[in-house]
Amino acid sequence: MFNQKLKLQGGITVITSILLAACSSGTQKNQGPEALVRVADSLRKSGDNEMASRLYRQVLEADPTNQEARQNLSRSWRESHQPEAAIHYFREELRKDPNAIQNLEELGKAYIAANNADEAIKVYKKLLIQKSTDPWAMTGIGICMDMQDKHEEAQSYYKKALAILPANLNILSNMGLSLALSGKTNEAISLLSPYADTPQATPNLRHNLAIVYALDGQQDRANSYFSPDISKKEVASNFKNYF
Repeated sequence: MFNQKLKLQGGITVITSILLAACSSGTQKNQGPEALVRVADSLRKSGDNEMASRLYRQVLEADPTNQEARQNLSRSWRESHQPEAAIHYFREELRKDPNAIQNLEELGKAYIAANNADEAIKVYKKLLIQKSTDPWAMTGIGICMDMQDKHEEAQSYYKKALAILPANLNILSNMGLSLALSGKTNEAISLLSPYADTPQATPNLRHNLAIVYALDGQQDRANSYFSPDISKKEVASNFKNYF
């Protein structure tokens, strides 16, 4: 994920005006936390993750069950490369309710963002005790196994997840990359290429297919699947992680 912060004073003024307006309207009757969530979303998308995270936390203080605010708070910290903040927050929340599924899910994502596969696996295994057929907990463990270069084990978890959600592009994308990292580039290309040019294809799927092609020695094809989403400099930076 690549975020660009607003640099123009005018843009910052506009965002500030929206924030003030939303806060004012929040004092009216029938105004819930939704207005603050919308403003926080706008701030996060503009690159102001610090202010966005404050607003998400404010919403959660008023409404601890607000799933959208919880997910986007976690996302905001991950996008601003502050997974430790997310880890601290969700660990504290889990002290209050150790089995809160939503908080466990976000803690697992935060540990992955912090490159702490060992702790993430513990979280996802705890989730599977509560939800034995949760495809996202299975996928989370698969990602952790790939992080530890245990690609065969990772693929076994992706297969379990795909048995539940057979056409899910996010799980297929992870499976394809895992196959390529274990040397099965032809199999990975066969798995991902039918989806890469469809309207449903996500940037993540295209990027993973680009890495698969690069690992297969097909640099031109790799560049073609990166180029619609990121710059040449960012392409080179991504490839450095695999060569």
